[in-house]
Formats: sequence, structure tokens, C-alpha cells
Amino acid sequence: MRILISVLLLTNFLIAQYNSTMHDLIKTTYKRSFDTHIIYKYLNSNSEQKTKAALLSISQSEDTSFVPELLKLDLMKYSNEVCFALAQIGTCDQSINFLWKYLHSSPLPDQYPKIFFAIGKIGTDNDLKKLVEFYNSFDGPIFPYEGISEAILQFQIRGIKSDDAKAILETEILDP
Repeated sequence: MRILISVLLLTNFLIAQYNSTMHDLIKTTYKRSFDTHIIYKYLNSNSEQKTKAALLSISQSEDTSFVPELLKLDLMKYSNEVCFALAQIGTCDQSINFLWKYLHSSPLPDQYPKIFFAIGKIGTDNDLKKLVEFYNSFDGPIFPYEGISEAILQFQIRGIKSDDAKAILETEILDP
């Protein structure tokens, strides 16, 4: 099931990101060799399409050594892709610290679901506790940020659970 969801998500990115002139990037991704020289050439290009294609390639690499370069990118242009790549490549202290900092930096409202998703995919049990605290720190009737439920579900898929997180899910489902 997890593979099916990944394929469906990636299909949208693949169609939009790669083109026939990107032979070397497609080849290194297909062969799963992830040649850093090729990837960095695309990642640091002046072409938004090439940069997004490199981010897609990185997201398939499961190589956290790319994280420092990802964090240098312009989040106004690439925040969705950066969050997706961080979520896909796996757990890394630098990634999770960045995501928490980004969450607290007042990003655009449409960025919250991407940030929460990534935190849920790579966070630890301590991050789940922080997420619950973040949720509980609001005293209004409705939590103002979309995506918290998805983050909790991502934690639960990975076997990281808590009663407080379960209560948040119940609240969000029963009181939309």
C-alpha cells in the first residue's frame, strides 16, 4: 500500500519535472547511482524545472548527505519539493531541526501540510511529543494549521504512537 501511494505521488512529480533533455539525471536516478556531480549540476542550475527534477531525484536517493544542499534552496520557490525530499530521504537531525524551525517561522498557510507531513515521516517519538505540545498550545476552538492529522498518521504508520496524539486525531475527525 505504501508503495502504491508513493508511486501515485511520484507520478505527478515525474510528469512535471523530467524532460527528454535530462538524460544524465534520468540515468543516474534510474540506475540508483545518484551521481552527486550530475545531481548538483541540476540542483544549482538557474532553471526551476531542472532544480525540481534534481529534487525529485534526491527524494529517491535515501541519501541524507544531500540535506545541506537542500536547505540552501530558496523556499519561496521550492518549499514543497524540499519538504517532500526531506520526508523521502529519511531521518536526519539536520532535516528535522530545519522543519521545526521552518514551522515556527510563519510560512505561507499552504506550506503547513507539507511541513507536518515531513515531520511525521522522519520525526522521532520526541518530535511527536513536540507536535502534541504545539497542537495543545493553542487555546482557540479550532487548531489553525492544516496537516496536523496527516503528521500524526505518518508517525502511527511508523509505529510511533501516543494517547495524546490519538486524542488529537479523534478531535480533528469529530470536530472538523
